[in-house]
Amino acid sequence: MKSPNQALTDAFYRVCLDQGYAVTFDLNDKKLNYPFVYIGNTQTVNEAIKMARNGNVIIHLDVWDTFKNRKRVSDHVEALYQIARKGFEVDGFSFSLRPAASFDLLGIDNSTNTTLWRGQLELEFYFS
Repeated sequence: MKSPNQALTDAFYRVCLDQGYAVTFDLNDKKLNYPFVYIGNTQTVNEAIKMARNGNVIIHLDVWDTFKNRKRVSDHVEALYQIARKGFEVDGFSFSLRPAASFDLLGIDNSTNTTLWRGQLELEFYFS
C-alpha cells in the first residue's frame, strides 16, 4: 500500500501528463524544455485515530517558464489549482483540498543565467 503523500504525488504526476505538461522531480534534468512542472516536497500530518489513517498532506508544485511567458505560468498554476479543488480518489485514499490552507505565488527567479517565471503552489489536502 502506498503512503498518502506518494498516492497524492502520483495523482499529480498523472494530472500533469494528462494536461500535456512536461513534469519532473529533478530540476537538474538537462532534457527539460519550458514550461515544465516540478513536483517538490510533501509533508504528511497524521491524525490520532485508532483503526484508520487520516490527516493532511501538503504538496509543493512549481511551474517554470521563460521570462516572456508570465501568462502561461499563471494559466498553468490556475489550471492545477482548479484540478486540486475537485479532489482525488486514488489508491484507497480520498483527498479533499483545504483552500484556506493553500496558496499560490508567481514570481521572478534569477537562480540561473536566464531570468525565469516561477509559479509556486502549496496545496494542503485532508485525506481519509
